[in-house]
Amino acid sequence: MPDTRLPIEPERIDELPLALGLLDRMGVSQIVDAHLGSGHGNRQGLSYGQLTHGFSARIITAQDHRLVAVEAWSQEHQRVLSRLLGAPVGDKDFTDDRLADLLYALGRADSEVRAAIETDLGQQVVRAYRLPTEVGRADTTSASVYHDRAEGDDGLLRFGRSTDHRPDLRQYVQALGTLDPAGIPLVSETLNGNAGDPPMYLPVWRRMVKVIGHPDWLFVGDSKLHSAQNIAEIHRAGG
Repeated sequence: MPDTRLPIEPERIDELPLALGLLDRMGVSQIVDAHLGSGHGNRQGLSYGQLTHGFSARIITAQDHRLVAVEAWSQEHQRVLSRLLGAPVGDKDFTDDRLADLLYALGRADSEVRAAIETDLGQQVVRAYRLPTEVGRADTTSASVYHDRAEGDDGLLRFGRSTDHRPDLRQYVQALGTLDPAGIPLVSETLNGNAGDPPMYLPVWRRMVKVIGHPDWLFVGDSKLHSAQNIAEIHRAGG
């Protein structure tokens, strides 16, 4: 008689379903696709949103953001990825070229598009997990790099006050707005390396208000928040 037993093909999943499930609850795939579209018209396979969903799960579970390692990882987890991304995952869906296309699409998108993605994700997180919205805070940090700025380039990489104690290196400044007490990130902004904190606060506060849905919450910052203009603007807007 023929052997009718089903073959067993084990696949180690660890915490991957949990990460994919949380990202699905956040609506990552749908929100990214709504603002970026599905990707190159001649390219088959996963959309930008599905790539973002899977790549984010890889970063969370492996604590590794390198593109080159994702293809082999996706091939090891094809069944669980296909099931939880809602589309069949092929051997070449998570190549470094495809992930680079995704990052270029995000980087080249208008700042309004990136802000809209961030706002929609933040609103979804607040609603899905019923997070408290009584207190939010904003702060900045600098990140030193070894790159030289191209001649005539007035971009992000500049000399400035270094929190890394490396004034000899160019840097960029990263601003982050979070919800207390859990420190949930809601908005971020990458600034040039010699940017000061005071002008950062109002734009970050306004974007956090859009995510939270109302201005009536306590905004926490360091002493540079406490300028007359910042306090007046926040008070005038109901914060």
